[in-house]
Amino acid sequence: MNETTTSHSKGPAWFSVESLRVVLPAWLTARVLVVIGFAVAQAIASEVHLTHLESLHLDEGLLTWDGDWYWHVARDGYANIPQEGLRFFPLYPLIGWLLSFPLGGSIGAALVLAANGFALVAAMFVRNVVICETGDRRLADRTVWYLSIFPSAFVFVFAYSESLFLVCAAAFFLTLRRRQWWAAMALGALAALTRPVGILLVVPAAVEAARGLRGTSVGEKVARLFAVAGPGLGLLSFLGWVGWRFGDWLLPASIQSDLRAGVQDPVSRLIEGIDQILTESQLDAPNIAFALLFVVLLIPAARRLPASYTAYAAVSLIIALSAENIDSIGRYGIMAFPLMIGLAHLARDDRVNRIAMVVSGGTFVALVVMALLGGYTP
Repeated sequence: MNETTTSHSKGPAWFSVESLRVVLPAWLTARVLVVIGFAVAQAIASEVHLTHLESLHLDEGLLTWDGDWYWHVARDGYANIPQEGLRFFPLYPLIGWLLSFPLGGSIGAALVLAANGFALVAAMFVRNVVICETGDRRLADRTVWYLSIFPSAFVFVFAYSESLFLVCAAAFFLTLRRRQWWAAMALGALAALTRPVGILLVVPAAVEAARGLRGTSVGEKVARLFAVAGPGLGLLSFLGWVGWRFGDWLLPASIQSDLRAGVQDPVSRLIEGIDQILTESQLDAPNIAFALLFVVLLIPAARRLPASYTAYAAVSLIIALSAENIDSIGRYGIMAFPLMIGLAHLARDDRVNRIAMVVSGGTFVALVVMALLGGYTP
């Protein structure tokens, strides 16, 4: 486990030409793969006997699945859509709504543009995290590629909030490790206003705040406390508004819980999923494969990164696997970005890296096709 903090004060700039030069090819490749996925889906749509509901996913383009919900939230507001929309947190649709004004009022274009722009920034920030924590630029560059073309990473191209969340989460870790507590508080709050899993950032914040706490001044202790509280403050601000507007501040949680079909222990969920694949149906196979891979990736992530990163990845994975319905675990795993760093570490051999890139890119396209045809829930 790497606990070094010496490189943080002189880490790479948040934005740099060097970082953009490394990130841009991976970012562009992901978008080319999505275009290929659309072309394949369009070509085979008539051959797979789609129902009318499934065909809508292809027709909606990049605003499909959750993107449609974000579009309705941004255009109509929570009061004018079904209450299920409350599980989609406000920061991303708010940004889409604001960005639509200079785009001639096109909320759809604004949401897609925002998601893709944030994806570029997120890759730069994660690269900075790897350089700060390990000093290994080759590892950082590989991480960018896996973060961009990991099979479930196509959601960074669609109108999803994952890329915005990843910007906030990676920046949160950078500020935490640099002991910029007040900035970390603000970023934690923004992350929790983007997605409900933002509250999980409390865990790494507590780990970092506890490190070296003895002997610090009162002001320093207060700053650390607020950094830990930041994600909770963001979450409570939205829930408080929901309670004021709709009379039940726990509506987002109860709606999400109903959709996830209950809670069970992660180990039993994995065993049950494997058994279903072997004896009943293979429909859950991609999700179980993701879950098993993420469990494995915790090990190299823990070897290369400080404890706060491992704690965040572990708690993210435990929460994701605690649901009966784990349809979206692929994208939950990439939000737990230390796992992608673990993957890049495992692929440090050039030959292994080339094979993994080809497999990842091919599976990326396959999942795009499946999502557009209604066979996979992103």
